[in-house]
Amino acid sequence: MALESASFLCYLLSKATSPAQIAPLLQIWNKQRELRVRKVVEGSKAMGRFWHSPNTAGLPEASRPKNVLADPKFQMWLLGYDVGEDAQKAWEVFQKSSLSS
Repeated sequence: MALESASFLCYLLSKATSPAQIAPLLQIWNKQRELRVRKVVEGSKAMGRFWHSPNTAGLPEASRPKNVLADPKFQMWLLGYDVGEDAQKAWEVFQKSSLSS
């Protein structure tokens, strides 16, 4: 996550053409990264419940902690992420909003 965040931030800041753009770009970076990091933290908490819960063999399936890492959608979301593409999209949105202001 730290490398993703650093890469995203570097991309955005490398596109800045004036110091006035830095604060809004930091806000964009913070918003974009917060959403992804929050989801990873929630996944980590779920894995903690999965691995450290007492024996749940007698519980109904719906009541057992879930192994989120076994979910193919979560795996693709986590491991298939293209930080460059995401940062470029954020930059394009910023440019459009800057032009319309």
